[in-house]
Amino acid sequence: ATLPNGKILIDVSDKYCPPGILPERAINNGGLLLNNEGGEWCSIDPGKTSSKTVSCNLSFQDDNSLKGKLELRYNDYAAVDFRREWDTFTSTDDYLESFEKKNSHILVTDYSNTLNPSKPTLLNEHMEIEIVNSVNQAGDLLSFSPVFFGKQNSNPFRLEKRVYPVDFTTSRKWMYILTVEIPSGYIPESLPKPLMVTNQTKTMSYTYNITRNENSLQILIRFDIKKPVFLMDEYEDLKLMYNAILAKE
Repeated sequence: ATLPNGKILIDVSDKYCPPGILPERAINNGGLLLNNEGGEWCSIDPGKTSSKTVSCNLSFQDDNSLKGKLELRYNDYAAVDFRREWDTFTSTDDYLESFEKKNSHILVTDYSNTLNPSKPTLLNEHMEIEIVNSVNQAGDLLSFSPVFFGKQNSNPFRLEKRVYPVDFTTSRKWMYILTVEIPSGYIPESLPKPLMVTNQTKTMSYTYNITRNENSLQILIRFDIKKPVFLMDEYEDLKLMYNAILAKE
């Protein structure tokens, strides 16, 4: 459609995609736009990304579990994907049962979200949670892995050689922010080292930082995929990037 401030892409065949967001199956470098004067080639890439931010604030309990708040923020294609998934469940309880099955160490005690038809490309989830079976105790030492949600468990790129491009469909952004209150009487003895890695063309980057404050630790992880398509000669770079992420998390 052509508006006073420019053209906007619309696909009415998918109820989850508002104007400006195309179904992933329809995204392409270009297409033929037909009109009364004939036609012209135009981009059918809406230029939107898939962005997800996870914020978690936790404190230790007497039984070495962790309790606190988990908030997830979805933008653009991430929001569209969430809405599509949400509608596959018959109730909030069914959704939470699936969520806890995927994240067996997380118990959700309270839940809400901001599903709003007037804001189809933006939504938040809010949870009160308990993290169980994730803290190890040896004498007076406590240890835990700080990536409680969204951890990369395997490398999706395991082929020795790739003969077709890798297509992520859209650019992608993932951010994980964890704040953990240090228990009274404890001081951090060992912390993960920071890491920043990029591929050769700097179109993919991963950052892992940890900051110690007076009575808390904050972990920030950011993973950016800045373009949707990676050619065959970039495949080895993808494998190395994901191997580095696996080793860190």
